[in-house]
Amino acid sequence: MAKSTRKMSALCAVARPFDAFTSFLKERFSTSDSIAIACFFLCIITAPALAAPTPVEIEDHLKTGFVLEGAHRFVECESCHLNGVFAGTPRQCDTCHNGVIGEGKPPTHIASTNACEDCHDNSSWTNVRFDHSGVSGTCASCHNGSQAVGKSANHISSSNACEDCHVTSSWTNVRFDHSGVTGSCSSCHNGTTATGKSATHIPTTNVCEDCHVTSS
Repeated sequence: MAKSTRKMSALCAVARPFDAFTSFLKERFSTSDSIAIACFFLCIITAPALAAPTPVEIEDHLKTGFVLEGAHRFVECESCHLNGVFAGTPRQCDTCHNGVIGEGKPPTHIASTNACEDCHDNSSWTNVRFDHSGVSGTCASCHNGSQAVGKSANHISSSNACEDCHVTSSWTNVRFDHSGVTGSCSSCHNGTTATGKSATHIPTTNVCEDCHVTSS
């Protein structure tokens, strides 16, 4: 009992702000329980907060061959070096960003065989340069208005798949394929949706397709 009392006294001397708290504990708990409770709260309050690497640590990190750039400069060391273990820390994006160590590919991610770095850089997840080469599925499986921009409300009526007319560089770079277009020529070639009959056109009651073809 005397030994436990000396431990309590030493604890109070080290943590003076806890004098009133430890007195409260001694009045209501056994000495050993009081020590345990006081130590628990002392550890919580004095435990070092997770901290991002300092400029010196960032410079030292160069020696490992893994440069801390972008958002990695502000990540707590303990987020990658679990339990203080430095050796064997993964270097590839997907070995850390696997949903366990770091944030991984979400269930709603576009279906793709691309590696993270094919599209993402290390500044943020939203800063993306999109690479279609590894995408699986049809255009419309992503370009559905939810995951990615889809067919607009004023799109020409057509049963064509996106890729029949569009390329991956931009929406406006179009090679038009009339084969899947529904409706008559004038339903699109009305001067609003697409080029219509000009003011200088020969007066006629013919429909477009009576004279014109889709090649030019």
